[in-house]
Amino acid sequence: MDYQTLVQRGLDSGPLRLILRGAVEEVDGSKAGSVSVVYATMDRAEAERRLLELSAAAAPGRYYMVYGVPLDTDLTLAEEFPSIVVTREDLA
Repeated sequence: MDYQTLVQRGLDSGPLRLILRGAVEEVDGSKAGSVSVVYATMDRAEAERRLLELSAAAAPGRYYMVYGVPLDTDLTLAEEFPSIVVTREDLA
């Protein structure tokens, strides 16, 4: 599935939209991957606006994705839950 399809899926799910940032950073002389929740909203248009804004200003090695998530749900039991994969190649 391509990035834009995943974004639309995240925006159209809900009611809470989370924007996550995946990053590769230097930590004590080594590369490390991190995933952070950087924005949360129940407003679809605001999530889309903020994702575009963050993505346009992203430093190299930083990636953003939006996820629509249900409330009061154990996301570890869901078929899919908000995450960004940081691979070994990203850390090379």
